[in-house]
Amino acid sequence: MNRRRLFLSISVVAVFAGIAFSPLRFLVLGVFERQHFYHGMPSSYWSFAIQEWIRNITKERSRPPAGLDGAMDYFGVGRDIPPVLRGDTSAVPVLCDLLEDRDEMVRWHAAAELGRIGPGAKDAIPGLLNVLAGKDQYSRQCAAIALGRIGEDAKVAVPTLRNLLNHGEVGVRIEAARALWLTTHDAEAAVRVLVQVLGLPHGERRWEALAVLAAIGPQAESAIPAITRMTKDELVMVRIYAADALWKVSQRADAAVAVLSEALTDESDSMRSDAARTLSRMGGAAKRALPAVKKALRDKSEWVRLNAAEAVWKIEPGADEVLPVLRELVKSKASSRRERAVKLMGQMGEAAKPAVSEVANLLGDPEPSVRTAAAQALKKIDTEAPK
Repeated sequence: MNRRRLFLSISVVAVFAGIAFSPLRFLVLGVFERQHFYHGMPSSYWSFAIQEWIRNITKERSRPPAGLDGAMDYFGVGRDIPPVLRGDTSAVPVLCDLLEDRDEMVRWHAAAELGRIGPGAKDAIPGLLNVLAGKDQYSRQCAAIALGRIGEDAKVAVPTLRNLLNHGEVGVRIEAARALWLTTHDAEAAVRVLVQVLGLPHGERRWEALAVLAAIGPQAESAIPAITRMTKDELVMVRIYAADALWKVSQRADAAVAVLSEALTDESDSMRSDAARTLSRMGGAAKRALPAVKKALRDKSEWVRLNAAEAVWKIEPGADEVLPVLRELVKSKASSRRERAVKLMGQMGEAAKPAVSEVANLLGDPEPSVRTAAAQALKKIDTEAPK
């Protein structure tokens, strides 16, 4: 009898341990808390999966065997994006749950995914408005963009967005202005709030406001004097964003190019990189910056060289100075830079043909994203090769 009781006790403990230390615990929790389900798993599981995915992509780990790899990715615990972040409208209920998750990164990714889904995510409008009034900078930004992409149905949020323009938190006012613009395309109220923010002492808030003004474009014309003042701000980041906004709002390049050319000499790698990337978006309009950008092709930072190469190509297409830089960067230790470099070679098309062997070598790269980028680039570079 005692042995039987001992066996039963051990069995019960084993069952509860199996539940506590396996995905079964999420199923039990999901049922009891009436969570929404996706791919047969509840919201709490997908919160865990997203956090695991973020941890995985920030560490260099070898991939599991192919069969196991596919199963892990289906359930969102591999290196690929969890299915709930690349699903369809059936994922919306779980994503709405995740907007209230304790983890900031989970909330951010949920809001971003709802924006990708667009009009089909209209049931998320109340949750997105709650995020917009919260404290997470990036989640607020993604929520504002999501409301704009939901489109016509999101107009029910306009009264709330107008109220949020007077919110005590500056970041909420900025993202409410962004959402109001994206939802109504009525620039007046949004621009008024953003110009007020430019007068505040918080540097990060100034560049956030400038980014929204740049997105509004010519309809933010009344903000040009305030934007011009920001091109002389004490913070380099603010000056870079001001230059981008000035170009996009006024369509006049001279002042913007001067600010960005100076920023290419800043002591910060990230500031030089941002300046080069902004000039690349300006394309041919940034021709006066070409000498400074070409000098940046020899920068000590790989990111600066990469962005400078893209800028030179977009300002004045020519492979002679750009291609040698990219041929070096496809050998970078960082997979993100190898991928970006080979994608730029693909944009160059047949002009990058002298580097076809380096691109072909990347077909055996350990990172799947690099291999995919290399395969796509080869199709554009060597158009005569057999398909």
